[in-house]
Amino acid sequence: MKIFKKSQTKCNVFLDILPEDIDDIYELYRIIDEKDIVKSMTQRSIPGEGGKAKIRVTLLLEVEVEKVTVDLAVGILFVKGKILNETEYTKTGTFHTLEIPVNQRMSLKKDYLSAAAIKMLEGLTLENKASMAYLICRKEGYSLLLATEYTMRRVPLPEKVKSKDKLFKNVLSHLKGKSNCICHSRTRKRGR
Repeated sequence: MKIFKKSQTKCNVFLDILPEDIDDIYELYRIIDEKDIVKSMTQRSIPGEGGKAKIRVTLLLEVEVEKVTVDLAVGILFVKGKILNETEYTKTGTFHTLEIPVNQRMSLKKDYLSAAAIKMLEGLTLENKASMAYLICRKEGYSLLLATEYTMRRVPLPEKVKSKDKLFKNVLSHLKGKSNCICHSRTRKRGR
């Protein structure tokens, strides 16, 4: 999670953020409540000229949240609410559902957000998330998987590696900065 701007007063909390993966989408789903204000880019269908086919336009909309749902399979947060800003294509008070996928910037305004929740959001950087790494070695090639609490991400490695030292240097470069790294290898004994 990238936090571009954070401001907190006695009355409210404002965050300008970018969810970087599905874990971030899930945490946003957990902290966004009814009556919060969410602002993001969205698409809306409008009638075309002469009442013919509908046209999709991209808008920057701000909604007062009524309902929040999430689809973790595709990593999209759905925020349904009343539109607060009037545009050429929308009127204030009408309803719209914002679809916020991974890597789409958004802003959130809440009446209250605990210090623990803010600290949790600040800790959701990609560098801090990998809690387990798996290196799978086969005759065909190698794969490195970084697993977090909710997701698993495959890190691309070169198909053919001539030396094991090069492979492990490449793997360790992806794991650099991780506080806990336990290496375990399991080999099969041949000839039994």
